[in-house]
Amino acid sequence: MKSLRGVVLAFPLVFLLPGCPIYSGEPYRPGGGCVRTSDCPSGFVCEADGSCVAAPGCSGDADCSTGEICEASVCVTGSRTCRTDGDCAAGSYCNDGTCTASARCGADGDCSGGFWCDFRTTCVPRPAGACRTGTDCEAAQRCLEDACRNVSDTCQFDRDCPAGSVCLNNACSAACTDDGQCPTGNACLGGFCRAASDCAATADCAAGTHCVAGRCLDDCRSAPSGCASGAYCAQDAFCHPSWQPSDFCTVDSDCQTGRRCLDGVCRTPCPSTMDSECMGIDSQLPDCRDAGAGLFLCFAPTGTAPECRTQSDCAAGQDCLSGTCRNMR
Repeated sequence: MKSLRGVVLAFPLVFLLPGCPIYSGEPYRPGGGCVRTSDCPSGFVCEADGSCVAAPGCSGDADCSTGEICEASVCVTGSRTCRTDGDCAAGSYCNDGTCTASARCGADGDCSGGFWCDFRTTCVPRPAGACRTGTDCEAAQRCLEDACRNVSDTCQFDRDCPAGSVCLNNACSAACTDDGQCPTGNACLGGFCRAASDCAATADCAAGTHCVAGRCLDDCRSAPSGCASGAYCAQDAFCHPSWQPSDFCTVDSDCQTGRRCLDGVCRTPCPSTMDSECMGIDSQLPDCRDAGAGLFLCFAPTGTAPECRTQSDCAAGQDCLSGTCRNMR
């Protein structure tokens, strides 16, 4: 009996041996006791000596073990869902809703076939027809809103664009005085809304927006028609700033009495065939030109002899504004 009593009294002392966890009813703290990592706070791991220590640092999910993701530079247990590459840490890309490890890069040539180097210096799959600049497109195309567009499908003159917009480098761009007048993803630069880089990751963007190619854009997957004015729901299901031409008229009755609809634009006839008649009506449209079928209409000088069709037609540092090369910035 005496021997059994000694065992019973010694039993609690087992839990006082060094390295063994002691449950106090309070959350574990760094350096506190643990048996497994799940006993430790988020961002800490359980060492062999039974202490919770900070997990190894990481710069992206690729630095962590299977079943872990990198959050606040620490590998933690979890999974990540994504809508676009910007939702993932640098060193990974969005693959069917999952952030997938990928190589880092400094240029497209650093990536394997079918991949290119994105704004996060990460190799990501290149979508068909995607572009970042005009050099990614064919000669007769322009890069507008991350896709190669045929020049013939873009605007050339202000008259090709909706009211309040101008044709700037083949895109219909709204005039502005501050960033608040531009759609998400654009900023007011030189008096017009232009594409602007404003994020390195979705964490830099406001709630409801994602970092897409370095720009914070609204998500329209759940509401395809829910983009704000001046934007449209693109193929990637994000709201991109509008660039498309828009016909002002389709028939003469869409115009004021006496005016004629030609190529989507309402024009004033000048039956005298004299420039002076046009000058007396609108000094900005001083040229009376033959529009075919015996019809003479008033045109702007750039409309009959444009200086440029694309920005590449202008000198370095200039923009093509409604058929004229201009220093805009």
